[in-house]
Parts: sequence; structure tokens; C-alpha cells
Amino acid sequence: MATGRFTCGGCSEGWTRDQSYIYAMLFVLKDGREAIKVGFSRDPDSRLRHQLTTEQDQYAMLIRSIAIPTGRDAIQLEKETHRTLRERHPQAVLDRGVFAGQVNCASELYDAAIETDIMALLDELQQRVAELE
Repeated sequence: MATGRFTCGGCSEGWTRDQSYIYAMLFVLKDGREAIKVGFSRDPDSRLRHQLTTEQDQYAMLIRSIAIPTGRDAIQLEKETHRTLRERHPQAVLDRGVFAGQVNCASELYDAAIETDIMALLDELQQRVAELE
């Protein structure tokens, strides 16, 4: 809490109340396989360059970001998105062993073969968010 990265969502103006983003990022793994990471962050560019990549020249890029009014909403929508992707495409969920040491995350990476479906799902999410505004 002292750094401001973590705060009480009920009584402070922290990241849970700040605008956040649902993002999709493309990674090319060392074996040439393409993977897509779906997640949320207050700053997707920073998340990509300073947290997720393991090498400075690694092929990784932000391919989509959707503004979400609050961090709390972003967490909820991210979880819903992952639940939907796992239900629709269980075969596309990459095992940690596939990307270990190449992408600094524990899960939520998908085979890029389902990129079209991921983008369609994010289109739906973006439309829902727009209707709330």
C-alpha cells in the first residue's frame, strides 16, 4: 500500500477506481509459435515492456486495448473473458511449460490460432462497455 500500487478499494482513490484496459498481446515464442496473452492493466504498454517480456529484443506487441472505466470492472471483465475462452477453446489454452522463461506470467496465454475468436470476443466486450457509458 505504501507504493500506491495496492490500496483499499472502498476508501481510497487507487487503481481499482482508475481507468484500466483489457488488452491482447502477441508473443512469438522461441520455437516460432505465436501466443496471445489476454489481461488487464492500468498501463498495457508498461505491462508489456517491463513485466511480461523476458528479453529486450523479444518479439512482443500490444495488438488490442479496450478502455474500461475502473480497475474493478476490468478484473471482472477479464475473468469473464478467460472463462469464455477456456469454455470455447480448451485446446488453445497454452500449458505453462510451453512459454516458461519466455513470457513472465503463469497463465492466460492462448494459441494464436484462435486470434480471430479472441478479437471477436473483445469486439463484443468493447460494445458492452460503450453501451454502459
